[in-house]
Amino acid sequence: MINDEFNQSGTNTDFSEEFEKIKDLEAQQYFELINDDQGCRLVYLMNDAVESFICFENYSLNGEYIPDCDEPFSVSIEQNGNYYIMIVHQGSGNVFTLSFSGLRSETWLFNYGATGHFWIKKHEKLRIIDYWLGLIREKMNILGDDFCTEKETELYALSCFMPLRYYNSVPEKYMIPNDYIYETTPEALACFRKICKESGDDFFLRLTKKYTDRKLKKTARFLSGKRGIRITDYIIDEIQNASSEYPDRSHAKAHAEILSQAEEFASRLSLNGMKARIFREDPFEKTEDSMNFSVTVYAEKESFTGIKTVIKKF
Repeated sequence: MINDEFNQSGTNTDFSEEFEKIKDLEAQQYFELINDDQGCRLVYLMNDAVESFICFENYSLNGEYIPDCDEPFSVSIEQNGNYYIMIVHQGSGNVFTLSFSGLRSETWLFNYGATGHFWIKKHEKLRIIDYWLGLIREKMNILGDDFCTEKETELYALSCFMPLRYYNSVPEKYMIPNDYIYETTPEALACFRKICKESGDDFFLRLTKKYTDRKLKKTARFLSGKRGIRITDYIIDEIQNASSEYPDRSHAKAHAEILSQAEEFASRLSLNGMKARIFREDPFEKTEDSMNFSVTVYAEKESFTGIKTVIKKF
């Protein structure tokens, strides 16, 4: 089963990997501690594709952890016999300690190819592709290729093809420096042109023959218009196929009625000649999440003036 292959949980004897992860979090100034009925855990990476934690064994929390603290923090770890003590300074006024005897990494991978967020209007299809490529890039950069399928490692290069990332999926105010792509790499261009050949899209194959990022805006507009329907459909199918090797989150089972309504609506649109796709927003699986489960139908078809789209959220 895919859980056995991809979802990993194990205790190390020297904890060097976990210590390095904690150092990474300190460098990024990202610290989210969860202490619930599943134990005490540090969030290492959380998104629609990954839920990854650093878990503390035989722990004791002393002092107060302040969630959502905007001030800088620092971490130091000392060893005392068979136990370790993690000392955390949050800003200038708060200090707490966490003693523990062991650490383990716990990582769960999920199917993100059914996920779609419609936070920004217009160019929704390219924004979905941008979001998925961002997930692949983040997973590869932070967790490494051991946590990616062979197809995802191929698509990783595509995450640096600027025209596919031109229309941001996330509002600007929520983006962080790692979200930005600054130039198209030769590997990204080669990957895109390979996809052009596979999909039989001669137009974009010719358009990108001597591509430079001076043609970024023009190429992105073509991708978002009628000319881009074939190639963007192909890329969506490729990413969905790569992601389908992972398990779905379980929330959909509890919302069968909503899914049924969305499927019925999508079927009606298909009868009217539109290509309809169903996307979900899933709360996190391994911790509490403020997001509610929802389903959105996105449908499109060519029109005389461009592309007609229908978007409905359930």
